[in-house]
Amino acid sequence: MCRLLMTSLFVYFWLVERGQCDAFSLQDTMEELHTEFAISLYQTLTKTENNSNLIVSPASVSLSLGLLQLGARGNTLAQLVAALGYDINDMQVQDFLLRSQGDVGNSSHGVRLRQACALFVQSGVQLLPVFTQHAAALGNNSLVRANFSQPNHSRRQLQQWGRNHGTGEPLQSGGSGELFGSGEAQEETSGWGQRLQMALVNTVNFQGVWQKQFLFTDTQNLPFTLSDGSTIKVPMMYQATEVN
Repeated sequence: MCRLLMTSLFVYFWLVERGQCDAFSLQDTMEELHTEFAISLYQTLTKTENNSNLIVSPASVSLSLGLLQLGARGNTLAQLVAALGYDINDMQVQDFLLRSQGDVGNSSHGVRLRQACALFVQSGVQLLPVFTQHAAALGNNSLVRANFSQPNHSRRQLQQWGRNHGTGEPLQSGGSGELFGSGEAQEETSGWGQRLQMALVNTVNFQGVWQKQFLFTDTQNLPFTLSDGSTIKVPMMYQATEVN
């Protein structure tokens, strides 16, 4: 009886240790894949957008592609898997991503990172319940019905969502403005807006402290390139230091 008990305990601890090793292995693999994707994304964008200002969130892009994987099949799914390096339909991958969401919002050391997504779906478009369930759970997503044939109303709807899930500020032209346009651009894209069935909107809110504070007295007027290619001088934080 004692020998049987010791054998059972040995098997139990072996399974626990193996499970922990598998979890650490998956975590290392996913972190490496996310890092590789971020580097590849930056390299690709700098080649195609080398004459423009660039601000991008690799985490937002990978989350968006992950949501596409939930509804993709065949060659489309294969291309998405090749881009990310993993299949989000794998339950182990889903469990890891769900657990890691809590780590992203960790506010320790004065750092806070909040990410939220909304899937705006044209009214009348029916989605599979299993897709809706997984999409809502992944990345703190919400499903919102919209009428893209009314761009002004849809823009206000997106901006209100941005206020509620971001910093309290409305989404700027880089978000809803590109979806629906403004002025003459809005007239040109009105037909495209009527054909729009779904839009994924993502917000990232980061709050942190500088390891080395910028001095207000060091502010310099430096060139900033606008979208039309022109350059203006704007006040920018400036810091000079020596690094090894």
